[in-house]
Amino acid sequence: MSWVALQRSRRSAARLIMTSGSRWRLALTVFFVVWCLAVVATALNAATRSVLWAQFRNQATDLGHSQKYGTYLPLLRKHNLSIQLKPEWRVEQKLSYVGVIVFPKEKRLLCSIPKAACTNLRAFALRKQLNVRLDPSDAQNFTYIHPVSKRFLLQLGSLSDEQVQYALTHPDWRYAAVVRHPLSRLLSAYLDKVVGQRELWRRPLQRQPVQSFEHFVRILEDVARRYRKNWDWVDEHWRPQSGFCLFRFLPRELYDYVVKVENRSALRQLFFDMFDDDGRVWIQDQDAKAAATHQNAAHARSANAKLRAFVDESLAKRIQRLYAEDYARFGYGLWPDEDDEIDGHAPETQT
Repeated sequence: MSWVALQRSRRSAARLIMTSGSRWRLALTVFFVVWCLAVVATALNAATRSVLWAQFRNQATDLGHSQKYGTYLPLLRKHNLSIQLKPEWRVEQKLSYVGVIVFPKEKRLLCSIPKAACTNLRAFALRKQLNVRLDPSDAQNFTYIHPVSKRFLLQLGSLSDEQVQYALTHPDWRYAAVVRHPLSRLLSAYLDKVVGQRELWRRPLQRQPVQSFEHFVRILEDVARRYRKNWDWVDEHWRPQSGFCLFRFLPRELYDYVVKVENRSALRQLFFDMFDDDGRVWIQDQDAKAAATHQNAAHARSANAKLRAFVDESLAKRIQRLYAEDYARFGYGLWPDEDDEIDGHAPETQT
């Protein structure tokens, strides 16, 4: 090898080492920045939760509720009921992307179920609890509401058994949940998550193509049959609503409100009664935005018209059998009410 060729080889090797070193330095720098951001986010999360928990702990301590779970008995009980929750309730809460939301200052519990006004409820909770303003009708804000809610909202699963018992049974605390007709909820989930083969990674689809709404229902029927109705592990957007909000663990008397999305007046009243002026301002703000949206939404159709395009009576009865627990628990008939609007073009504030 000539001297010139050797020098060229050395320069090439040095250049390769320098390039590789810079790439490693860049990778390490990116890793360090991400790590720092994660630490800051965790610290903010912990600080926010500690402030909220302090309010909660003070309430319990002031009333002398400091005994361990199992021997704990509230001094006062809602409807004279005492409960002993089964450990499985924590599994239910972990399966939920966002569990039951806790408002310690207001002494309120609010349960949001996917595809049952959950975006609207969580956006309100972020504003009320953390003063984070994300508009559920804004497409850019929409994508942030759920991950920010999961990360920063105080949730029931984060509390100790004693605190949970206290919040659920003390008469000063109020508990509300919002549900939706199983048929319109399932169709809304299909239009939002499945049409166009958009999110086939969700369980139990396992990336298999879905040909139609009837085919989608058939897949769920097969899962329910194989697992003997124990199918709460499926994606939460089509999981039975009875698998949320501790419905299977608590007597109905402990819920101050179980409101149907279709009953707009009852949903408005929930905000008024649970959160007073803040709830009233929120509803007025959402009404104004909804009015502007509906005036310009030429594609909007009535719920019945859209349902009939996808569902005949035979399929509706199959869905009723599939979600029999929800139909019975929440008192729904075969068809949803007229004003449960379904929109498959974009995620709506009611899902």
